[in-house]
Amino acid sequence: MSKKLTSVAFIVLLLITGKTWADDLVAIKACAQIEDSLKRLVCYDESVNTLIAKQAQISQKKTDIKPEKTKPSVKKQPDITSEKTPMPVDKKEQFGIEHVQNKQKQAVEEIEDQDVIYIVKSLDKNIKKRWVITFENGQVWQQNDSEYLKLSAGDTVILSKGLFGAIHLKKDGSNRRIKVRRQK
Repeated sequence: MSKKLTSVAFIVLLLITGKTWADDLVAIKACAQIEDSLKRLVCYDESVNTLIAKQAQISQKKTDIKPEKTKPSVKKQPDITSEKTPMPVDKKEQFGIEHVQNKQKQAVEEIEDQDVIYIVKSLDKNIKKRWVITFENGQVWQQNDSEYLKLSAGDTVILSKGLFGAIHLKKDGSNRRIKVRRQK
């Protein structure tokens, strides 16, 4: 039963591709007649590999053929104003910006560096007694968890990315860390 089913599956596969290869069809039918499972599997693998190779050759030939142009083409001058040239962006300025831009539904490039060092400019506590931290570059970050971390203005802190987009703030020289989210 399974031999017939697999041979029918291969035949349907051949018909779907729209190509008829009699030799390959005969080879597949011959594989169905083999009694030993391992030898039958090897036979099917060889048959399918030849089919894949032929399909790759046909698709390569289709991509090699270039249509001839009937009308002479006129080259257009590139519109310099419409082209977007990538502006060099400071990775330190963009670290954690996805937290702000997710609210604004904007796309952000992945930032390769995982750790960034900042200096704390000012500190506040919100209603929930969580840190609201402003760095010297103007970025504002808010604590997301209820962990304790002693901070003061002028401290050097390290921000690092964790799992699932979490960002951890750690005071330089300390083992404690808190989860933070960028606000501005």
